[in-house]
Amino acid sequence: NLTSIDASFNKIDTLDRNMFLTGLTHIYLNNNNINNISSSAFSGLASLARVELQANKLVSMNKSVMAAENTEADPEFLLGSNPWECDCSLEWLKTVNTASSDGGHARVADIASVTCSLA
Repeated sequence: NLTSIDASFNKIDTLDRNMFLTGLTHIYLNNNNINNISSSAFSGLASLARVELQANKLVSMNKSVMAAENTEADPEFLLGSNPWECDCSLEWLKTVNTASSDGGHARVADIASVTCSLA
């Protein structure tokens, strides 16, 4: 069974629902053009451990993208080097790693590299 996919350095711009095989544990999508992620893009991936999304075109992301209710462990996401826009929709990002201690959401492994600017 396929457990890892590396689609880095492509021209992917959107992540839709049911895009990924359910057995994946590691998804590498860094250095693409991703600017839109469906809130259920990673749902149903029970063994998900790591998602790399650095160096894309993400300006905003719904907290539900990182929901991990159906995973065996809280996966790690890497989100640095994206052009995040500072607004209320990203407020959850300030406490995402403390919120993950009670389960149900992933951690942002590179939180120190996640910066935003005013639009």
